[in-house]
Amino acid sequence: MHINNGYVRDGEIVPEELFVLQDITSVVRGKQASIPETLAGMRAMLRGTMPEIDIGPHCEDPYPCDFMDHCWQHVPEHSVFSLRGRGIDQWELYRQGVIKLQDVPLDSLNLMQRMQTSISWTGNRTRIRRRSGSSSRRSGIRHASSTSRRSGSAIPLFDGTRPYQQVPFQYSLHRIDAEGEQARHFEYLAQPGVDPRKEIAEKLLARSPRGRA
Repeated sequence: MHINNGYVRDGEIVPEELFVLQDITSVVRGKQASIPETLAGMRAMLRGTMPEIDIGPHCEDPYPCDFMDHCWQHVPEHSVFSLRGRGIDQWELYRQGVIKLQDVPLDSLNLMQRMQTSISWTGNRTRIRRRSGSSSRRSGIRHASSTSRRSGSAIPLFDGTRPYQQVPFQYSLHRIDAEGEQARHFEYLAQPGVDPRKEIAEKLLARSPRGRA
C-alpha cells in the first residue's frame, strides 16, 4: 500500500482514494532466487578493507549512500556543494582542490551565487548591496531579502493540496526603502491548523518593494 500522489483533498480525507493497494507478490517471488547471492556479496564487502575511493556523484546516484557521514567528514558546512543554481560544476571545483565556499572564484559565479557566497562569509543574511544604474523599481526589488519555510505532509492538510505538496507557512523579509537607510524587518508565521497560502502571499506582496510600487 502506498500514497496516491495524484490525490487532491476536497473536504474530509477519503482513505480509499488517498491510498493505493497493489499486489506485488509475483514481483517479490521473482526476486527471491537472487537473495542468497546478494547477501554473499554484502558479507564479502564487509569483511574487506576500506575502499580507497574519493567522494563523487556516485555517493548519491542512484541512491544516497549510508556511509556519506563518514566519507564526507572533510567537507565543511559551507562548501562548493552548497552552491545553488546552475552554471557551476561543483565536482570540477572539488577536483581542483576547491572545497570551502569562501575559496570559490567569484568571477565564476552568477549574481545569486555571489550573494550566497558573500552571505556565508559575513554570516549576515540581511546584507544585499544595491547595484548602480538600475531603475528605481528594479533597484528596489534588490533591496529586499527574504527567506521562507515550507512544509509537506503525506496527508494533505488543506483543500486543494496533494500529498507531500509544499505549503509555505513562514517568511522573514528585510527591506531597505532608500539608500543609506537601515533594513526593516517583517515576518510572518501561520497559525496552526489554518491554510496560510492566501494570507502569506498577500502579506509578502504587500511588504515587498514591487508590491508597494
